[in-house]
Amino acid sequence: MGSKRATRFALTFIVFVIALLASSATRAVQINFPAEPVQPHEGCSSGSGEFCDLRIYQVMVESFVDGDAARNYNTGYGTSHHKGDIRGIINSLDYMKSVGMNAVWLTPIFDSHAGTANQNGHVDLKLDATGYYARDYFKIDPKFGSLADAQELVNEAHERGMYVLFDGVFGHHKGNLIPSPTGKLPSSSSPGVVNWISNASRDFYIEVATHWINQLGIDGWRLDQAYQVPPSRWAEIRTAVEQASAQRAQAGHEWGTLGYMVAELWRPAEVITEEGYGTDANPVLHSAFDFPVRYGVVGVLGSEENEAMSGRPASVIAESWAFGAHDNVYPDHAIPNLMLGNHDLVRFGDLLQRADIANPTDAEYWTRHRLAFVFQAAYTGPITRYYGEEIGDDLPNYANRVTNNCANLGVCDDHVARTSARILGVTVTNAQLSANQHGLLGFHADLMAIRDQYPALSHGSRQHLYSDDDLFLDLKKFGEQQIVFAMNAGDTSQQVQLSQSLFDGQTLFAWDLLAGERINLSQGLLDFTMGPLTGRYLLIVGPSFHTGDFDQDGDVDNRDYDIMRESFGTARADANGDGTTDAADFVVWRKYYDAAIGSGSIAGESQVPEPATSLRLLPVLFACLGRRRR
Repeated sequence: MGSKRATRFALTFIVFVIALLASSATRAVQINFPAEPVQPHEGCSSGSGEFCDLRIYQVMVESFVDGDAARNYNTGYGTSHHKGDIRGIINSLDYMKSVGMNAVWLTPIFDSHAGTANQNGHVDLKLDATGYYARDYFKIDPKFGSLADAQELVNEAHERGMYVLFDGVFGHHKGNLIPSPTGKLPSSSSPGVVNWISNASRDFYIEVATHWINQLGIDGWRLDQAYQVPPSRWAEIRTAVEQASAQRAQAGHEWGTLGYMVAELWRPAEVITEEGYGTDANPVLHSAFDFPVRYGVVGVLGSEENEAMSGRPASVIAESWAFGAHDNVYPDHAIPNLMLGNHDLVRFGDLLQRADIANPTDAEYWTRHRLAFVFQAAYTGPITRYYGEEIGDDLPNYANRVTNNCANLGVCDDHVARTSARILGVTVTNAQLSANQHGLLGFHADLMAIRDQYPALSHGSRQHLYSDDDLFLDLKKFGEQQIVFAMNAGDTSQQVQLSQSLFDGQTLFAWDLLAGERINLSQGLLDFTMGPLTGRYLLIVGPSFHTGDFDQDGDVDNRDYDIMRESFGTARADANGDGTTDAADFVVWRKYYDAAIGSGSIAGESQVPEPATSLRLLPVLFACLGRRRR
């Protein structure tokens, strides 16, 4: 009798455990109301909105690619070959373009007078190699290349539709500066430190900032240690840069007209505002790197440099110190720039290993990189990719922080990311990258193409819908386009239900831009599952979809034609509701496109594209198949 009771108890316990596991495997979260008000991100819809299209690829020049054997430092911080140069960057432009980037930022390339004593009387060739202690701001460092090389770089980038950003160090220098072409010199408060009280310093650095716009046609500046320059002086330099860029535009130049300036301020949001943005009444700069959100993202998906700050709940990204600062702290004109890493930070791949989360041999290592990229590509404002991130680069046999002799070993946290670049087709072959690296590279290129095609991701207002330990959801809107960014940072599946009341207008269904999946509306809810460590971009689709407005931006235009052409054979651009994208959908699109052109609602689009060959031949193919069946 006792054995039967024991058996029944055991069976009951097993059933309970199975039920418990099943209930914990997928839980449902229904969202009927947004968690926060809309963050309008007015900077991205203003006259400076072009900045928000920037997808910047950052290179550390001395550690990047050796393109000219005659130009080398052969020493530097980090573990690279220390042979990088301008020619190596030129050789890598096609690669940068292929992975979806449209701008390149290079660390300083001005002449450091390598091997000569610095402001303190010491010779430090490693420091010279960084470029961050210049002696002649108006000459290219011969260790990196020539003026002709720099001009070629700018021209070749522009030919590829890419912007070029120089790195401006306007708060310190190597000492014993060479005067500007007009004879100007800054004042110093101490050896190598600029005295910004003096108008002479302002005049000198305005000449530096505008000289390279006028001389080479560069498109803007990254501003090193921007806290070293008073906000009022930054405002004066920004005004001069904007004027120089505008003058080029008025003279008919296509490039060198952007005038983008982004500040490095490794500070909390309040200090970034005070030292970088100013107020809307008295603006200082338009853009600064978003260190707060960066630390939030890596803390959730990986780890901060302090490994104790790992595995954080997804909800921290929405807190007042991170994304919350975008409307609670930053002025309306602010256009933050989000990066994951740079030359002064530990690579994301090494952070995953430092926190003992995943190694390159683990699938999770690559999944977490993908999710970090998905988050970044949904960010309103410019974004920056540090070279190597796109292939999940790390420093082999390095993870834990090194403090003993780290500078000589090249593994201090502030320079360990300065590794030799692995650029496909330039420094490595297909066979020298792993299948995981190829997969991540292709994913990155596809993701950047989606960001480019859907402005709600890069320019949109942001409304936080929901977050908890694992889930994070935002609604992005630009014009009539609405996209839900959903992220599951946890290791179990999550069921999410979104009320159609969250969206403007009538909702027919949602289309996952990443998975190519249609999510139908059922009982007023978009009901979908988020797998572990996954992200979704859900395009909210309304009735205009049936007129050929496939990107839901309010216009039937050439962008919609591109979507239709690329979606042939799928349900993505099924305007007529027959279940697949085919020639009939081209007929629908053409009808409403012609109507839009005729009404003048689409200005300047008079060239009507012909349908893709596959679309034009589809009716013939169907007819042949029909005859064969008979």
